[in-house]
Amino acid sequence: MAANDTFQYSLDRDVVYVSIRSIQKFLIPVVCFLGSTGNILAACTFLARTLRDKSCCLYLAAKCLSDTMFLISLFLVWLDRVDVPAFHLHGFCQIIIFVTYICGFLSVWFVVFITAENYIRVSCPGRVSQLCTPEKAKTAILILVIISIFVYHFPLWTTGIVLNNGTAGQCSLLAKYNVVNQGLTYADTVLTLALPSVLIIFLVVAILCHLYEAFKRQIRLRRLGRHPRRSFLNKSPHGRITKMLFAVSTVFILFHTPSHAIRLRLLILQFLNKDINPVEEFKLQRIFELLYYVNFSTNCVIYLIFGKSFRQVFKQIYCKPQPCCAKQKTSPQQRRFSSLFQSENLAEKETETICLHSVDDVWEKRNSATSTSDK
Repeated sequence: MAANDTFQYSLDRDVVYVSIRSIQKFLIPVVCFLGSTGNILAACTFLARTLRDKSCCLYLAAKCLSDTMFLISLFLVWLDRVDVPAFHLHGFCQIIIFVTYICGFLSVWFVVFITAENYIRVSCPGRVSQLCTPEKAKTAILILVIISIFVYHFPLWTTGIVLNNGTAGQCSLLAKYNVVNQGLTYADTVLTLALPSVLIIFLVVAILCHLYEAFKRQIRLRRLGRHPRRSFLNKSPHGRITKMLFAVSTVFILFHTPSHAIRLRLLILQFLNKDINPVEEFKLQRIFELLYYVNFSTNCVIYLIFGKSFRQVFKQIYCKPQPCCAKQKTSPQQRRFSSLFQSENLAEKETETICLHSVDDVWEKRNSATSTSDK
């Protein structure tokens, strides 16, 4: 207990650490609010009629929903920093930790499935209609949810409210399950960092190889005059897929990996009984934590920048022009030109009427002349 008090005292006296915690205190609610709003808008866009028939859109919509649940849980944890101890209530404690584990697992593996589907579209376009169907995507999403509940149910019975020196209790791991929690921490590191990272990197490298071969074929055809000159990255379907793939996978690698990597490093050092500087490690952990939280809140921005179809549907849903507003925004010049066009139309109608009258007069005179000659 004395060692823990000394460590906490060292943290409280460290200016850098206190500054990082203060930045987190103000940024986390902003990240939660903006991220949840953007994720909900993005999920509704992907579930629109024009996009929900695509399997990749179902994965992206599911990722947005799971990320929203994670951000809501994070906000409930943050409330403790402003003296609203919802996180330290029995029941809330276990459920919040349970939801964060599940959503973190699902978010990572949805990225893996999206990357795998992009690999199929690039390397085996003839099998897309067989492998990348909405039915298979729904089945995969359901299986992932079941697996996550089965694997991460342990916080429901290994965490609880622990009294702190006779004062109010805190949500913490139960001491009698320390060995279980340590083993599950190693398993979580493998499931949410090591294995997904290896798969994503492997798939990205494979996609790059296929894209390079496609690019070389395009160059050869262009030299032979059999292929139109166009931008490979902007016009070809391979290029559009590549941009979206790099957007999703790069954000995952940059924002998601550091937090898990520092945790993996601490676990390895503890396993090897190596000496570590806990204050410095906690500084890095807090910095990478913030990047990890941002990873759950940037989905809508990424899709708007790199997803052309998503951007079009998003504008159709949320940026519809109002007819009444369009009428109110008519400028005086437009009204003047419209009045001129109306006057020109009236003049044309009058001209047509005059012409018709003149034709009638001609026919009447001709008929009268004919009748007179007959007489």
